[in-house]
Amino acid sequence: MGLSRACASKWVNRWRRHGELGLHDRPSTPHEQPTATPAEVVARIAQLRRAHKWSARRIRLEFAADRIVVWVRTISRHLVMLRVEPRRFLDPDGDTNREPGRIVARYPGHMIHLDVKKVGTIPRRRPMACPRPRVSPSPSSPTARKPPPVVRLRTPWWS
Repeated sequence: MGLSRACASKWVNRWRRHGELGLHDRPSTPHEQPTATPAEVVARIAQLRRAHKWSARRIRLEFAADRIVVWVRTISRHLVMLRVEPRRFLDPDGDTNREPGRIVARYPGHMIHLDVKKVGTIPRRRPMACPRPRVSPSPSSPTARKPPPVVRLRTPWWS
């Protein structure tokens, strides 16, 4: 039948206890989550995002000032679950609460802007300007070069 004895026993016991309803699929999520974020904290996360357009990091600092520990990832996860829009979509006109900062170079040439565009694939071979260094193998390695055989010329005995 292709069913283990333990699995068959489990399904028979479910049918005996609950009848037809015991044979339906059950959710695999736990019934309780003792470490879940409290509902008040989740509501305050949404309220702070909508009212002030704060990022998850800024919201975390607000909670830290009240001695409530909530991680940035937890805040961003709840913002996604609550379907709170990203900051740029919270205002009808698209305004943000960020001010553009001025970038000032300390000295000429301090900041160089370089745009790099990869048009095609970069070949895997090395250019001739930087050849691969030659490494001499150890004498015991099988790929080590053997010296050329010594050729001895035979001289006649009378010379």
